[in-house]
Order: sequence, then C-alpha cells, then structure tokens
Amino acid sequence: MNIKVSRQSLVVALRDLTLTNKTLMIESSESLVITLFDDYTVVQTAIKDVEVNRPGAIVIQANTFFEIIEKLRNDEVYIDSANESVKIRNGQTQLEVSTLDSSIYCREVCPPDESLFSLSGKTLKSFFRAVAHAIDKDSTNVATTGIRLKSEDGYLSATGCNTKQIAYITTEIHDSPEFEILLSADHAKLLQGYIHDGDIHFSIKGNDAIFVAGSHIFYMRLLDAQYPPIDKLLEKDVSSSATVLVDDLVKSVDLSTIAAHRAKGGIVEILVKLNGNDSLAIMSKSQLGKIMDTVSVDESHGEGVAVVCDARFLRNAAKAAGMERVCIGFVGHEAPIIIDFQNGHEKGKFIIQARRKGREWDGI
Repeated sequence: MNIKVSRQSLVVALRDLTLTNKTLMIESSESLVITLFDDYTVVQTAIKDVEVNRPGAIVIQANTFFEIIEKLRNDEVYIDSANESVKIRNGQTQLEVSTLDSSIYCREVCPPDESLFSLSGKTLKSFFRAVAHAIDKDSTNVATTGIRLKSEDGYLSATGCNTKQIAYITTEIHDSPEFEILLSADHAKLLQGYIHDGDIHFSIKGNDAIFVAGSHIFYMRLLDAQYPPIDKLLEKDVSSSATVLVDDLVKSVDLSTIAAHRAKGGIVEILVKLNGNDSLAIMSKSQLGKIMDTVSVDESHGEGVAVVCDARFLRNAAKAAGMERVCIGFVGHEAPIIIDFQNGHEKGKFIIQARRKGREWDGI
C-alpha cells in the first residue's frame, strides 16, 4: 500500500473513538476504508479524498497510529507498507511502525443486506439519553446492564431498568419488522458521539446490531440475555397525578437532600406528598433536621398521597425526560411513582420504586 492522505481527515475520522487496546485496519483502493476492531465492536469509516499510488491493506495498533497522526506537523501524510512494517512520512518527519497479523487481530464482518428501519439521529439520541440513568451497570444480571430496543405493533421503544426503577420511551415507526435486542450501555454511549440530526439506518446481522451514521458504520455485539418481564409494570394506572415544572422539582429535590437520611446502599430518602391544595411537597428528615419545600402544580387530579422514594432516582428521571414539564403520578402510599412525558410523537414513562413508609415519617 502506498497512499497520500490528509492528516486532518484522519484525525476527524478517529478522534471520538475509544482506541485503547484496539486494532486498526487501513485498506486503500478507490477510497481509504478505516476499520476499528475489538472483541465486541467494529467501527468502519471511509475517507474519499485520498491519493492511492498502490492499493493494499495494513493492520496496526489503533492508539499508536492515532498518537502519531495527531502529533504530526503538516497536513500531507504519506503511508507506505513494506513487509511487516509501515512507513509514515510527514514533511521532514519519518517513522516506521510494526504492523499486526490481520488473521489474528481482526474479526470478519458482513455488511447488512438491507436496513430494517431509518430513524432520525435526534430521536435515537433522545432515546438513549432518556433511559441511560436506569441501567444497572454493576449488576450481575447481564440483561439489566443494557438497553432493550424493541419494535412491535408499529412502535419502536427503548427501555432501561434495574431493581429500583424503569425508564421507557417509545415512538411510532413505519415499515419495521418486529424484533427485540439488548445493546450494551457502552455501545449506546459510543454511538451518541457520532449521532447527528441526519438519518440513522439500523439492521441486525447474526449477533450484531448495525448502525449506519453518516460515513460511519457500527457493528455492535448484542447482549445474550433474557430481559426482565417488566412490560406489565408499564401498564399501571395512576390514581393521583400532578403536572410540575422540571426545574422547580429538581431544585426542591436538591434542597431536600441536604437533610435527607442516607440508608444502606447510598439510598437518599425523601417523602413526596401530593396535597389537596394543588401543591406538591418534597420533605426530608434526619439527625441534621427537617426540610419541607413546596413545588407549584399546574394541574392535579385525585386524592392526596405520600410516597417515600430515593431522591436520586426521582431527580434523574425528571432530568432525563428532557422536558419543561412532567406529570408525576401516584398509585398508592407504598406503590411506585410514575413520571409521564410526551414530546411530539415521543412518549415516555419512568417508574420509581417506593420505599416502606415507616414511623420515622409520622408527623411530617
């Protein structure tokens, strides 16, 4: 292989990728195809503006290659492979780096035959953002360490859950076959760095989910696990509800956590109380003292109810909705809090487990 390529083009193609301990394949023909490998992920991108004097392919340690390219001074980079090394020339700088054996370090990937659906990057990004806080990254249950993507009855949904909370968001989708997959949280985070407002094309090939975002193609190994049977929980009806401003709710929760009791496992206990006078009270108590703050309510329905919950989960859910207002629903005194929101065609729901309301909350 003998090519001339722009240093800036290489930097842009590789900058946001996680390169440590990964393998990079560079293939040149009519364009320059760069493929990044590890055991669970393959990312492929192409650079069209390249001068190919001799086609070929090399495999190199990704972090080493990027560090070299990033520190070069001039924009024109010449790459020439010979035997088991590659020579890189840039102005007066010349380097020679050992290459790797492609049969050992690269796994074979197959392009998808066709995409299952296309979705705006903005929508997919909001899906991942809405459920990320509910993923249990440290769980021994593999199913709860990932995001469930599910297509059913003309709707696409994303779900994150652990034993304390559920996050769910859905939107209409046309002409998509039904499927259900589990994508790791790390893969979702990697994707977000490359998702823009343009369309994202999605498909499944073997045990890989494939996302095409602009000039990048992501092959991501799916999690092999059975997702918890949480769909029935999403159908719960509330008996009381209140619509509040998210900023007011978050500020009230933050204030209450100052004096909140810290239980085992880092749980921060607060009492959320819907009053009959169209207000929502957030309360806390501990050896430090007591705090009660009132959040104004736009509208409310049902009788008064009080639920003890973990302040962290309530705050995260309210912020994750990405909305100015959310509706907080109550099922009962020791039943989950349910937060609903809607943004155009997107609808979401967060379920937060209630904690037992003990005697320590009497009189507050």
